[in-house]
Amino acid sequence: MYQSPVSFEPPLSPRAYHDPAHAELEKQHVFRDAWHLVSTGTELAKPGQFIALTLFDIPIVVRNFDGELVALRNVCAHRQAIIARKPSGCSPTLRCPYHGWEYGSDGKTRKLPGASNFPKFKHDHYCLDKFHVDQCGDLVFIRLSDTGPTLREWIGDNYDLYEKWFAVPDYTQSMSARYDMEANWKIPVEGSLESYHIPCIHPNTFHEDPGEKNSTHFFFPTGTSFQTIFLAPRWIDRLLRQIEQIVLKVAGVPQKSIYDHHHIFPHLLISHNDVVSLAQVVYPKDATSSFTLAMQYGLEPKRKSWWRKRVTRSMGKLTASLTKTILAEDRDVFPLVQAGVQGANKAGLLGRCEERLQAIQKYIADRIKQGQAKQECLGSESITGPDAERSMPHESPCQK
Repeated sequence: MYQSPVSFEPPLSPRAYHDPAHAELEKQHVFRDAWHLVSTGTELAKPGQFIALTLFDIPIVVRNFDGELVALRNVCAHRQAIIARKPSGCSPTLRCPYHGWEYGSDGKTRKLPGASNFPKFKHDHYCLDKFHVDQCGDLVFIRLSDTGPTLREWIGDNYDLYEKWFAVPDYTQSMSARYDMEANWKIPVEGSLESYHIPCIHPNTFHEDPGEKNSTHFFFPTGTSFQTIFLAPRWIDRLLRQIEQIVLKVAGVPQKSIYDHHHIFPHLLISHNDVVSLAQVVYPKDATSSFTLAMQYGLEPKRKSWWRKRVTRSMGKLTASLTKTILAEDRDVFPLVQAGVQGANKAGLLGRCEERLQAIQKYIADRIKQGQAKQECLGSESITGPDAERSMPHESPCQK
């Protein structure tokens, strides 16, 4: 059942979905101390493996240094060249391609070509900023601020549940994807928080909204969740359920037929059913564009044998293909919503079935209000322009 007996006026105006000034406020007050899903232990399992991406205008590289996962600013301390140029890969060293400076897990230089050119070199100053890294199951997160909640505190009471859903070897990664979208980051997040759009956007995949009778909404200090029992109104749905039953029997896992969808404020989305766990995170690129990272895991058999693994991993490939189809269906409509909010002259309306959208919008509005009030009390000023990244503090090994 839904919890609200009434519909809502949105806490955020259309301007919040395209105004650069509002995007800057979100950067400072909504994302500042959040944890950010960036990769998986599976993708960074071997020494030398790395991923590189830019979050909130900060280039970052996360690398396996002999079994230790480390997140560093991906900018050489010498002449500010980007160090890791590819989005992912494996390299024997973390080496700048411009002049060959090499760095270790502490961010300090390990090799300095032509060292005589830099007399009295200050190793503790000319090094790479280091960021916090932690894991929940196989999921790898970083935090850009010096201070803030631990990963367990940020996720909240469901931490142990997510750790189980993304535990290796009980699950194995079956998909990893990045998609860029011409839409404010809140639009794809909100699109995942309601089933009202299913008949229009997903007629051939999800097919229909389970409706209030078959839906339950939950609200937590750190986010919201939705739970439903799978329906099988069509022959294709019944066939998929039969296939799942076979896979679960092979895997030695009981069938529950329950779908869970969780949202951890502000931008992490986690869904789970009997055979699949999916983690998705949405990041702003600017006020009107964003990108999402999606990482899916398939169930592994309790009893290990080659044929059981083949059955469950084939199911993993099938569900990964279905997930990509569903994500593509959603992405088609996001630019239309973006164009609409930029042309709107008044706020819309949120129905009772969209109460989870009201929760995230209120969270954002409250965080900005609280952050601005705190700044006023401290007499500080918002940072914009070239120095905006300073609003995202970081831990630097140079300062230890």
